[in-house]
Amino acid sequence: MSDDPTGRALRKADLWTGLGLAALALAMLAVTATFPMTGSYGGVKNVWYVSQGNRLNVL
Repeated sequence: MSDDPTGRALRKADLWTGLGLAALALAMLAVTATFPMTGSYGGVKNVWYVSQGNRLNVL
């Protein structure tokens, strides 16, 4: 690695950007962990992801 101050500043910015993106990814995983993974719809038992689309008020 060279002693270029601009390059060093860019690497520091890369580090902070990477940490920010990692924090965002962890937050997204935390939210998706709350999704229901089992349920029944119309009497059929579903043991995989159950969409909450009919429960959300989108408008």
